[in-house]
Amino acid sequence: MSKSNLLVAFEEYLSVTRALDTLTISSYVSDLQQLEYHSKKTLTKLDATDVLAFLATFKNKRTLNRKLSSINVFLISVMYKILLPTKRLKYLWQKCLKTFLSM
Repeated sequence: MSKSNLLVAFEEYLSVTRALDTLTISSYVSDLQQLEYHSKKTLTKLDATDVLAFLATFKNKRTLNRKLSSINVFLISVMYKILLPTKRLKYLWQKCLKTFLSM
């Protein structure tokens, strides 16, 4: 599965700015690629329903927490720091988190 330019930028950000371990970085990127594959949308086109549908496919709490962590780091790091912040993305994450926590 090839990486989008956004995922390459995210990978570089995690490596250079956050100095994360290469295994952690590859796990985050893999999780996001799985999300794109599952939703059949690019990361910038996702909405809360797509994210929740993806997360609902995981029954193991450890796996679910890691996937959620990957999405969280991506939204905060990339969408708020690398790309221009938008109210739509902020709203997406707030709505997604609120819906997920209420399950």
